[in-house]
Amino acid sequence: MASNKRSWTVLVYMVADHKEKGATLLDSFAEEELRAIANAADLTDMHVAVQVDFTKVDGTFRGTMVPSECACDIASVCSGSELEEARVVEKWSEGDKSITLCHGKETNAADPNVLARFLKWGRTVCPAQRYAILFWGHSFGPMGLFLDGGTVSLPRVAKTIDRALLGPADVVLFKDCLMNTLETAYEMQGVAKYAIGSQALIPIKGVWPYTDLYAILQTASSDNALFVARALAARLGTHYDDRLNRAGFAEVPMSMLDLGQVQTMTEPLKELVKELRALDKRTAAKARGIFEEARAGRGVSDHQHPGDPALLDFTTLCRNLLELETPARKSAEALNGRLRTLVPWAHSQRNTFNGISVYYVSLDPKILQRPIRSVVEVAVLNNPKRYKSLALNEQTEWSAVALEQF
Repeated sequence: MASNKRSWTVLVYMVADHKEKGATLLDSFAEEELRAIANAADLTDMHVAVQVDFTKVDGTFRGTMVPSECACDIASVCSGSELEEARVVEKWSEGDKSITLCHGKETNAADPNVLARFLKWGRTVCPAQRYAILFWGHSFGPMGLFLDGGTVSLPRVAKTIDRALLGPADVVLFKDCLMNTLETAYEMQGVAKYAIGSQALIPIKGVWPYTDLYAILQTASSDNALFVARALAARLGTHYDDRLNRAGFAEVPMSMLDLGQVQTMTEPLKELVKELRALDKRTAAKARGIFEEARAGRGVSDHQHPGDPALLDFTTLCRNLLELETPARKSAEALNGRLRTLVPWAHSQRNTFNGISVYYVSLDPKILQRPIRSVVEVAVLNNPKRYKSLALNEQTEWSAVALEQF
């Protein structure tokens, strides 16, 4: 077992297993990402623990990348109920780095219990002062992650992280589409300190600059956590500024959320919901037009418009609501000010996105007549109860606007 506690452990949970019929296989991209994660590791003061579930290859792969003096014994790496009879498929050392990879039986990666066992195992085998979690795979934004025989909801992800790590993760990174939403922020508050991800589609092709990300993590101290998270997000922003890394997308926005600021949004958002529902007919029609103007892609989702059409850019919405000469203007003004602390850093190549989105159903006939291209819309329509149960809706009643309009 890795007995020496390091400054960081990076816990990587990769789900390439995709049970949908005719789904695009992600295996080759997951393999490329895994190699990059391993090769980039400069492990002088950190551990990396990883679990990968492929589509073509049955079983679950679990591995550690640790300093040589902390090399894990095989029993430790292969521990856990789904990997008790695992076999070693790779073990090697290079310089100060020791890598061990085991292959065990097939699991359902969208099962929160499987995620929990991985996180607990990573915390035990690779103890650290701070933890970063990287999720990799398909997602449906506010409606959950992965497609391995189902999806795991955001509340289940959050509860699993909280229980498995015995405290908040320092940062959660999502290489999953559409994750930087108000819904995600409300679920992850108290579970992680910072979240880094995208409001739009993230190309699965290509790997992140892990050498730089690891180096940034190792600059962390007790008083610079915010700056480290900003630096991580900024490095991913510059990564996608290179069009070759965008895999054909016009833009790949990245942003960082300071989850300690989520509760500052609650009261003004509750007030905004009440005020919108109290608008007279004429003003309500104007407000609905403002909502539609904040919709990513205006009902389209493609390489030129990589946002999901069911999501609004929340910053754009609040800014535009300042046009209303109603009490809703005051609430929008308060929200706009607090967004600056909730979203300390955001970047997109065409300035279409400002850092955080929120779901809002469309009743516009022009949009409803188009073929449904929104994975979020489909997921919400298939399970509105799951959406209503999200913390955002329970604390602010946002679903009264998002699902019923006003």
